[in-house]
Amino acid sequence: MQGLQKIHAKVKLPHRKTKKKPLIKEQKQDNQKLASQRAVVENVIGLWSYFYSAANYNRPILY
Repeated sequence: MQGLQKIHAKVKLPHRKTKKKPLIKEQKQDNQKLASQRAVVENVIGLWSYFYSAANYNRPILY
């Protein structure tokens, strides 16, 4: 995921903790917001792929 920051300027990555530097409260809240946004996006993508595959289920394959 870190390579995406080089390509896209608006990519937000979660904060990471280390053994010497635990996350502060604000970083944990930011991570929670990112996780909730990511869950919504992944659910929409899942629904889209489900309906797209269901719509194409009975169509004949034309070669």
